[in-house]
Amino acid sequence: MIFIKETDNRHSKETAFIRKAEKEVVRQSFGSYDELQTAVYASLIDYLSDKEYIRRLPFGEDVEPFELLTHLNLCQGERITNAALLLFGKKPQYFFPTSTVKCGQFYGTRKEKPIPSYHIYSGDVFEVIDQAVSFVLSRIDARVGTRDKGASVDVDLELPIKAVTEAIVNAVCHRDYTSNGSVEVMLYKDRLEVWNPGHLPFGWTTKKLFSAHNSIPANPLIATPMYLAGTIEQAGTGTEEIVKKCLAYGLRQPEFIQEDGFTTVVWRKEASDVKNVMEDGTLNGTLNGTLNGTLNESQRKVLLFISENEGINATAIIEKLSIPRDTLNKIIRHLMELKFIERRRSKKTGGYWRIDGEK
Repeated sequence: MIFIKETDNRHSKETAFIRKAEKEVVRQSFGSYDELQTAVYASLIDYLSDKEYIRRLPFGEDVEPFELLTHLNLCQGERITNAALLLFGKKPQYFFPTSTVKCGQFYGTRKEKPIPSYHIYSGDVFEVIDQAVSFVLSRIDARVGTRDKGASVDVDLELPIKAVTEAIVNAVCHRDYTSNGSVEVMLYKDRLEVWNPGHLPFGWTTKKLFSAHNSIPANPLIATPMYLAGTIEQAGTGTEEIVKKCLAYGLRQPEFIQEDGFTTVVWRKEASDVKNVMEDGTLNGTLNGTLNGTLNESQRKVLLFISENEGINATAIIEKLSIPRDTLNKIIRHLMELKFIERRRSKKTGGYWRIDGEK
């Protein structure tokens, strides 16, 4: 079992040694000694479980709650921790009001009225996850089979259950519980978005989530019991699993966006054609399917706004979308490089933006 402390001041020879060793062994990183303690504990449980010396937890059903919480590092002396309240409290929201999960369904591709369904779910982390998953699964398309091959009837859901569950579990487990924001699960016409007030580990980019990576939970005291309960995997395979399941379903590759929190985007079947993404059809099917794979949320928002307001200038975009000028300039340059938009001169305004005529 190999654990390496995160640092920005590692000697070059040490870095080279670690890279060489990574080809032969599996290692895990830790930022603090509390994280190290949790990681070692989880790894030992893994080992004992794999060898079948224990069945997940070395306790029977008659174990005393305080003994179990102590074993899970959820007690400090005679007092329980915040993690214990979130995991097993009867009313966690009394202490953590924003530990709810907000779920909404929208007719279009943006947050706007009318809203056909909106719920705020309360309870411990296991309860809010179950409720949020049920919310999504009950509102997506389902194909019901026939009884030709037996008494049971197959039901094929529009989205893979595993991907939906993983996205919601990750949001609840890895969010920042000191934030005033709640996890949001929003179902749009073309996609499912799961947002949480959290951030990737220091130095990570979203690109890392598409391949094998270490597990560095933001809330290790919450992650370990969830792992022992079978709710999550601590091997860092959650995001990979989301991608694999969606691609196996024939869906567009999911997106992971770190911007004012962390967002997981799972595309619905309707999003396979860009004309379904842009509701009013101003961006028609001639734009290829890379549109949503190459643009983040802010870039898509600007592009959609330009498509709906042909001939709009930069000042109007800033006023309507409340985007800082520096940020808008970067977005505009990116959209021009991809040839999504073009600039046209105007005697009155000095210039305006429109959809590139080549598209």
